[in-house]
Amino acid sequence: MTLTIEREPADTEDAILLLQARDAENFDLYAPEERFAVPLDKHVDGNLIFYVARENGRPIGCGALQRHDLYCEMKSVFLLPETRGKRLGLKIIAALEEAARALGYKEVRLETGIRSPWAIRTYERAGYDRCERFGDYPVAETSVYMMKQLPFDGASGLTAVPDRN
Repeated sequence: MTLTIEREPADTEDAILLLQARDAENFDLYAPEERFAVPLDKHVDGNLIFYVARENGRPIGCGALQRHDLYCEMKSVFLLPETRGKRLGLKIIAALEEAARALGYKEVRLETGIRSPWAIRTYERAGYDRCERFGDYPVAETSVYMMKQLPFDGASGLTAVPDRN
């Protein structure tokens, strides 16, 4: 098996199909007021960096980073259900963390839901801890907020969040 995780435009056919599958799963699990996924059309925003995971060339998952001033937020992490159970989600998370680190971020945050226990377990395995609500998320009993301090690699020279202008 060859797994690649690369930055791609979010408006390609493969990306759209993955995001639609993510939305279909969330629609089955969460009421409209409990869904906080980034809408399809917002994935092409310059503040969002989108990645596609491919297994032997076939798109099987995705993830994105949304830039904020003091932290990066992990968004749209998704794997097709038939590819789960092989810890590929950890590889997507690691790729997103590496991208965040390359951008100069020291912290990654995320929001997921209580009806997605597989996602929570994956984030915990990747070293994420629960934290307080952040950003402009409304209060929702189904939300779980998590964060991770990224290890600093002194050799990389990354010490500050880069200018976003």
